[in-house]
Amino acid sequence: MRILLALLKKEFLQIGRNTFILRLLLLVPILQLCILSQAANFEMKNLSLIWVDLDNSPSSQFISKKFQASRYFILHKVTHSPMPALHEMQNNKADLIVIIPAHFEKELRSGQSPVVSFVADAVNGMKAGLASNYAAHIFMETAGELAQQLRLPIIAKNFDIQTTYSLWYNPILEYKTLILPGLLAVLVTLVSGLLAALNIVREKEMGTMEQMNVSPIAKWQFIAAKLLPFWLIGLFEITLGLGVIRWVFQIPLLGNLALLYAFCGIYMALILALGLLISNVSRTQSQAMFVTTFFFMLFILTSGVFTPVESMPSWAQTLNKANPIAYFVDVSRRILLKGASFQHLKTSFLTVASLASLSLALAIWRYKKTHADT
Repeated sequence: MRILLALLKKEFLQIGRNTFILRLLLLVPILQLCILSQAANFEMKNLSLIWVDLDNSPSSQFISKKFQASRYFILHKVTHSPMPALHEMQNNKADLIVIIPAHFEKELRSGQSPVVSFVADAVNGMKAGLASNYAAHIFMETAGELAQQLRLPIIAKNFDIQTTYSLWYNPILEYKTLILPGLLAVLVTLVSGLLAALNIVREKEMGTMEQMNVSPIAKWQFIAAKLLPFWLIGLFEITLGLGVIRWVFQIPLLGNLALLYAFCGIYMALILALGLLISNVSRTQSQAMFVTTFFFMLFILTSGVFTPVESMPSWAQTLNKANPIAYFVDVSRRILLKGASFQHLKTSFLTVASLASLSLALAIWRYKKTHADT
């Protein structure tokens, strides 16, 4: 134990002397969490709208005001002909054109169903689909108010099925609520994994690794001394990130934080072991950085942080079962947003624990091989 404490003291002194590492560990994740949550946002707002009103009736103006009051659209122009609107879309000044047909209100009063046209700029297919869905939703919400305003009877045969819905866990459909727990996993993984990957290889370049190899230090003491400082710092970063999520973005943390920290402890052991394994097999810091970035970027892109895992090909979903970041993203969202218990997360806990044990065993085995080679 005395040897382990001495090694830990050495590691903490090295970290404390390197101001760059301290800034990287403490400031970068918080800044990136704040910035990426604003930039990496698939919720479309401030879509440019052109309103083509061929009816110019109180009903069409009433719906137009509803669109202007929406947070999704900004009214760019009102015209009474489709051609100027299409010209504006060609010049990238319109995301959506809403065309109100002539005799719109007259057809409503007579019990007919007027056809309203949406023309979306589909160069960006996601933006076009969301813009059309937002517009259709506004029309659905406005239909009842418009019927009351015009004193129209609701014809039962046209409304055979009535539906209602409720939104759980994210009632205002705020995208930050979805993205922030996932970003926390990504940032902690990148910082901790990268530093662990550079740890041993840095000592190789400095020439101190040979001294460690010939000293009477057990392998488990060496590995523990390399992992424990970054393991503790990683948990501290998670605490800072949770504070940002709760107090800066005002997202309630519904679940058991002790359960989350238990999972994070296992997860951090896995990530640090992978980083240490990469550091063992690398000859230079640039090589370790390249390999770490390559694998971790693959993990991030398939983890479900930005796109649903269910939308990926079946082979990608199969490979994703060995993706540690995917488990962290899923568990953090289910604990923080849904209040999931251990019974719901038992499979994820066991899988990550198994991967951590395997990675630690490989890291220890590889260090033994390196020791023999020297």
